[in-house]
Amino acid sequence: MPQEERLARYKEFKEFQTRILVATNLFGRGMDIERVNIVVNYDMPEDTDTYLHRV
Repeated sequence: MPQEERLARYKEFKEFQTRILVATNLFGRGMDIERVNIVVNYDMPEDTDTYLHRV
């Protein structure tokens, strides 16, 4: 997915226009979104540092 589209989807989610976001590890670091109630991990990270950044 092109970066422009990724940023547009991120903006929609952050502004509550979209309620569900499916993401890879690419999205896991550096993104801080308020009022997230549930995080579902399809596969568990191998180390605790990665896990903490996901949730």
